[in-house]
Amino acid sequence: PKKENSQPPAVPTGGSGPSQPPPPEILFCSQENLLEPTHQPVIFNEIAWMGTLTDWRDEWIELKNISENDVLLDDWQILDKDAEIKIILSGTVPENGFYLLERTNDDSVPNILADKIYTGNLEDSNETLRLFDKNFPDEPVIKFNKTILDYATSFFLV
Repeated sequence: PKKENSQPPAVPTGGSGPSQPPPPEILFCSQENLLEPTHQPVIFNEIAWMGTLTDWRDEWIELKNISENDVLLDDWQILDKDAEIKIILSGTVPENGFYLLERTNDDSVPNILADKIYTGNLEDSNETLRLFDKNFPDEPVIKFNKTILDYATSFFLV
């Protein structure tokens, strides 16, 4: 069985109940004319952009709360450079805790439940991920650049 992470995954609901209004349109943060990142208490802790030994598609992203307070991630966003990956976050990262995002399914990181499943492919080179706080859509919280294809030194924080 998988170890529980910071919050249980969402359970889809269905059935023949009353119809729901369409969800509101999601407005994604612009990646044009961005200010320099502010270094908030949530950081990219690990990014498995090459997948795992089992499958190259088993990519995952781990956020870490480096503060002494819980951080609410509702409506925060992670976007890649070309906006092929667009992730709307929800839930809470506990103080000094982690938030795990897995690509496509919950099989990328064995024995740990994902907080969020996302779609899209992290490029092997010339890739950037940005984390946006819902309050500052033109100022990324942190930016993660991966510039060369190398397991040990392939990315750096800006």
